[in-house]
Amino acid sequence: MLTILFYTLLLTIPGGPGGPFGSLGEPAVVSALTAQDQQQRPRETLFASLTKYHVGVLSSGPKWTGTSEKEIRERLKKNRSRLVDLVKSGKLVGMAEVAEKSDWKLLVFFKTDSETEARGILEGTRAVKEGLLKSEVYTVWGTRGLGAGLKEENKERSKAVYYLTILSKGKAWKEKPDEDQSPLVDVHASNVLKLREAGVLKFYGLVDGSGAIRSLSIVSAQSAEDVKTKLAAGPLIQKEWFVARVLTCKIAEGILP
Repeated sequence: MLTILFYTLLLTIPGGPGGPFGSLGEPAVVSALTAQDQQQRPRETLFASLTKYHVGVLSSGPKWTGTSEKEIRERLKKNRSRLVDLVKSGKLVGMAEVAEKSDWKLLVFFKTDSETEARGILEGTRAVKEGLLKSEVYTVWGTRGLGAGLKEENKERSKAVYYLTILSKGKAWKEKPDEDQSPLVDVHASNVLKLREAGVLKFYGLVDGSGAIRSLSIVSAQSAEDVKTKLAAGPLIQKEWFVARVLTCKIAEGILP
């Protein structure tokens, strides 16, 4: 049953193949596996490591102007206490800022009781109310540890750069596969686990629901072109099942529990 649930939601992430993807509820409980079993069934190992987040995406709104970015940065500094309160309450667990010209501005990772609560927090901000920003909230099954070790990593690599990879439905998207691709699920899961272990993959998330966006990943790489040609060049992207968008980003210090 777990394999079916996982396969239903699984997407191709940078470097890995995927399958057909729909919606998923709470994950089934995974029993303890021996080391040998885990090697034989990487999809169970990966799925068991995922936790549910509500990820808010803040993008430029109808009132966005050339000076809006500076204004929002100033507001964030003035309202830092509100962010601190959200962190202390355990509701705000991570942030990633898009560091290039894009309609997407900020990703905010919540551990709220519901998607509605996360949406309420974002819609209650002054910038959203005034139309400088608009907000969307996604339920995402993602890996733990975003931001872990960044301080040490940035000391060792002064030019460490991170990229947000957004995978969306492509021209050849199909709700159901023409044939059984379950063997690719394990290949995909193995690739994810290896990238995580190597420290390349900082966050990997499957977007629940039936919307256009299917996956959000944050990776460490030399360049955006490197991400596109090496990490986001899976077979289903080549076949236009998915289209990949790569944006430079900055990850706030912290750990997603």
